[in-house]
Formats: sequence, structure tokens, C-alpha cells
Amino acid sequence: MTTLYVSDLDGTLFGADSRVSAESEKILTGLPHDKLFTIATARTPATVDLIIPSDVGPHIPAIVITGAALWERDAKRYTDVKIMDPDAVAVAEDAMLLCGLAPFTYAIDAPEGMLYAYGRIPEGRPQYEPLTKAERAFVDERSNLPLKKIYLRSNPGVCPPLLVFGIGNRAQVDKAAAIIQAKVDCSVSVYGDVFNPDKGFVEVFAPGVSKGAAVLALKKRLGADRLVVFGDSHNDMAMMSVADTAVAVANATADVKAMATVITGRNTESSVARFIEADK
Repeated sequence: MTTLYVSDLDGTLFGADSRVSAESEKILTGLPHDKLFTIATARTPATVDLIIPSDVGPHIPAIVITGAALWERDAKRYTDVKIMDPDAVAVAEDAMLLCGLAPFTYAIDAPEGMLYAYGRIPEGRPQYEPLTKAERAFVDERSNLPLKKIYLRSNPGVCPPLLVFGIGNRAQVDKAAAIIQAKVDCSVSVYGDVFNPDKGFVEVFAPGVSKGAAVLALKKRLGADRLVVFGDSHNDMAMMSVADTAVAVANATADVKAMATVITGRNTESSVARFIEADK
């Protein structure tokens, strides 16, 4: 029997340093052929390829951008990209601006090409510092990456959009999400920062996009008999709801633990890899 294991990254597979531990890398690179491993993350390939060791699950597509696309790590190519309707993009951007968030619209120029993020600034912010501290950190951490570019202007419409993203306090992102969901058919994900519970994120995708839909499609594509997933936060719940075994790390949120089939050790203890190694 072949099992597909899919893990979230931040707060789950990653340790406190936001990296795969040496122990986890050793286990995951030595798995037998009937244990297939990959990741499902809100991150883009720009950071996935920089952080995940190249020999960890290289032949199985990574689920990126919360399921809006797959990333073929060997071929360095996007597949199964879910493009948003331009009208939905406009609604999402306007709602975020109304709530004081700077929306970043992600667009891709080609399957093997660059991912662009176009940021718009809410009116009334000082010209000399148009981004909040959290938004500035988001931009600075992702600037000049090999697979991603960020621009502070509207999406020119040349590249197909697949995500509208905002970052702010929880009240702001919750309000923006409610407005968007009331106005347009789309998938909306709201979740807190692993390291700062007062900071929240809102993501808007094409209808039907989720980690859950992506893991089921990948399971079918690979012909796996069983699906085991690992998570710690709200945006992992969609894939936990469709898994044969849903594993929450000990540091997961209470709602994730309540949904889990199994609760394992903390993310800082290489718990995902240890579980996979011991799983029969």
C-alpha cells in the first residue's frame, strides 16, 4: 500500500528557525518507495526552493500558494494553476483597501516563469512610508528572489492573477474577508501568524482552491492508497478534513487539534518526520 504524506511547513515541518532539521532531512530522504512525501504551504516556490533541501521530496510536486498551484521541483515549473476572475480580483483589492490593508495581487507570467506581486497602497498613508511595519517586512523578505518580484503598483493586467493577499491585524483581515465573501464567489483563507497571534493574513483565490482540494487531486494523480496530512493552523484544516489520517503537531491551534485523528509532538522535535518513519 502506498501512502502519500503531506505536511504544512511553518509551525509544522519547520522548527523554530523556519528550516527543516537535520534529523528530519535524514529521515525524509531515506523513505521507502511506498512512502511518498511532499509539502502543502501558503508559500511560493521562491521561498520553498530556497528553504527545502533539494533531496526532500524532489520528484513529487509541492502544493504551493495554498493550493492555487503545484510546483514541479525537478522541472522548475508551475502546473495546475488556478487563475482568478479579474472582477473578483478588483473586489478583493477594493475590500482590502477599504479595511486599511495594502493588497498584493500575485500573477504569473508563464508556467516556468516569474511570479509577480503587485501592491496597492491605501489612500491617506504617508507618502514617505506607505507600508506598515508588517507589510514592509513582507516586501523586504521577498524582494530580489530568483522566482518572485514585488512591485508597488497595480497589476497591469498582462499576467494572469491567482491570489490577492493582505496582512494586518486580525480585525482588519476578518473584516476584509467578510466583505469579499459577501460580494463575490471565491475561496477566502484567514489565519494568524505562527509567531505573532495579533497579526493576521487574508488570502483570496479562485473558487474551490484549498489545500484540501489540492491534496486529493495529488493523491489521485500519484495513485496513492492512503493520505496522511500534518498541520498546525486554520489553513491546514481543509486538507485535514479529507485525509485518511490527520495529524496535528502539539503546538497546533485548538481547532486544529480538535479535528485531528492523531496529535504528535511539537514542530521543534522533528515530529512530522518521526511520525512518518514510524508509521506502518
